[in-house]
Amino acid sequence: MPSIDHLVPGWEKRNLGEKISATPAHNNFFEVLALVEKNLFVIGGETQRMGGPFKMTWAFVLEPIGTDATHLITRTRAEASPKWAEWLMGNVIYPPIHGIMSGAQLKHIRQLAERDARMR
Repeated sequence: MPSIDHLVPGWEKRNLGEKISATPAHNNFFEVLALVEKNLFVIGGETQRMGGPFKMTWAFVLEPIGTDATHLITRTRAEASPKWAEWLMGNVIYPPIHGIMSGAQLKHIRQLAERDARMR
């Protein structure tokens, strides 16, 4: 599914507890767990995976670098039960999937940021 290539009115403002679709089919959602405008955005959720509860968070942190650049840091955390499922998902299943997905997303964000900087 193509990514957004422009600002969508209303997306820049989020509220704690707000639901954000995690899939194009709108059948899974993240919840906004924490936010600090222009600095921190944390989403997460709970569901059932591999026969037990699964909780995750995904944090996006912006750190200014001088007056004209920003460093974006992303981190994910997960907790699952039973513990063998947590180990399997956290060490075998999710790292390559999330790595590919995050890499593509971050590359796209970088391209858009550089494009917009050139336009300014």
